[in-house]
Amino acid sequence: MAGLNYKVHIEERPAADVAKEFLASLDVHSTHETATLFDKLVERTIEHLYLAGIALLAATIVALAISITVYSIPWLSRLLQTIPSLALLALMVPLFGIGTLPAIVALFLYSLLPIIRTTVTALSTVDPVLVQVADGLGYTRAQTLLHVKIPLSMPAIFAGIRISAILCIGTATLAAFIGGGGLGDLIFQGLQLDDTRLILIGAASAASMAIIVELLFEGVEKLIIPGHIAASNKISNDPVVV
Repeated sequence: MAGLNYKVHIEERPAADVAKEFLASLDVHSTHETATLFDKLVERTIEHLYLAGIALLAATIVALAISITVYSIPWLSRLLQTIPSLALLALMVPLFGIGTLPAIVALFLYSLLPIIRTTVTALSTVDPVLVQVADGLGYTRAQTLLHVKIPLSMPAIFAGIRISAILCIGTATLAAFIGGGGLGDLIFQGLQLDDTRLILIGAASAASMAIIVELLFEGVEKLIIPGHIAASNKISNDPVVV
């Protein structure tokens, strides 16, 4: 390692060239059979799904709990909707060091606010006439929330979760830069080794995963949200940009 660093920093040779020469000098034929590019791709894909899945699940549970609790407190709901995601990342990630944990925490925070924003907005903008009808029927506040506001807000709530899922998958590629693994590892290795193939494989795999998740969410949305409610709320059909 000292010799490699000497070549890069003292002799000022490109790091990619030094790395290629070092790998070429090793006998990698015996390990190549057991550690193919396909094996790496499968391993990194599983890591990527693990990071994004854990973060999204936690963010969904926490965001929905927070939103249902504070949506009727105007000043607090506005505050939660205006906190920049990147500001939270800058404050929280350094506290957890390097590895999988900070990557999950970062993705969790990044996924949290889109769900809170859409849920609070949806719950706060339910047609007042329908709320008055529920009051006239003798519904309690909890019953109105459970049987009127949440069902009518489901398309927007689900859209927020879907957007967070896509953003989470895209952002998870950055986990490699803090030792979190995932498909970003392939991209990072490709950049270090000046290997376009690795970069394209990592990027294409992450993009494909995002598209597949988007399609799965659309299918699940059609199954769990009644057609007349989905048709009345076009937010669920807005395009998602990663």
